[in-house]
Amino acid sequence: KRKLEPIITEGGFHLSNLEKISRILRQFDKATDTQLIHHPRIIEHRVRTWITSDGIEDSFFIETEIDARGPTNIVRGLDYSVEYITIGESDVKVAVLRTNMDNRFTFAPFLIDLLELGLHDIDADILTTVVKWKAQWELSIGALNDSQQLGLFGELQILNGQLQEGRTEIIDYWKGPLTKGNLHDFKNENHRVEVKATLHKPPRVRISNLEQLAPIPGIDLHLVVLEISVVCEDTGENVFSLPDLIDSIRSKIDAKPSEMFEEKLRLACYSDFHATWYPQIYRVDCINYCNISEDTDIFPPGLAAQLPSSVVDVKYTLKTQLLDMKEYDHQTFDI
Repeated sequence: KRKLEPIITEGGFHLSNLEKISRILRQFDKATDTQLIHHPRIIEHRVRTWITSDGIEDSFFIETEIDARGPTNIVRGLDYSVEYITIGESDVKVAVLRTNMDNRFTFAPFLIDLLELGLHDIDADILTTVVKWKAQWELSIGALNDSQQLGLFGELQILNGQLQEGRTEIIDYWKGPLTKGNLHDFKNENHRVEVKATLHKPPRVRISNLEQLAPIPGIDLHLVVLEISVVCEDTGENVFSLPDLIDSIRSKIDAKPSEMFEEKLRLACYSDFHATWYPQIYRVDCINYCNISEDTDIFPPGLAAQLPSSVVDVKYTLKTQLLDMKEYDHQTFDI
């Protein structure tokens, strides 16, 4: 049985979005007393709920009358138990959901979904929410970092442009999220396209695999570089946030390609539940491309065979303004 002293702000917190629930959890990261507990009043339920973190695990408590039970792992990364805790002078029986704080970007929106249910049948409501979120827990999906957001934005900007030209097959050709066996972001029988988005002026991009820009006999290979700026307002041409760009793509596709697109977004670790953490607004300043051939001034892929066996990974940065770059529009070539 745990003894936890409640810290309740006058009037409580009415949490209506993910940022607020995460803010409360972050308060505990800085706390020196690991026994702190916060009562957030997330949604007006008849049952009481609390949230806490000891700096290692985040926990959510729901007052209940169901029988006490030991912890059970109900899905990867998430434990469920029913136990007694002491709050002030009172012993309270609670259903407990507990996870490592590294899973916070999944845990917070998971709780929002759970709290939209009535919590009249806690076991059933937790099971319903776990089933809905099983894929995210199994993949341990957290929010994308800044670099991942920018990379996904670049790929989707090219995809969106191809859709504007009526090429719905581009959804199938988009291979960026399918890392296994795929070096390039777009791929069909006769064409490969590697997309890089950069905030650097002049542009430079990171090449993470020597084979990524290795010419392929009988296959056209293009490097497409988007020069991006982060802006304060979503006004003007070629200005999107990542969630807005995704919504624009969704509006252009029908059911079957839509299913494929949503699955690839999931594999790219994008979730709409994390959209509140993607406020960045990007402006596409220009898009350029070059054809990759044996004469292109890149790191010679053949040198990889000459590297000593002790070297297992080589990455390099490419100053693309020194290449033979041409202006790209979405009619430049079919993907």
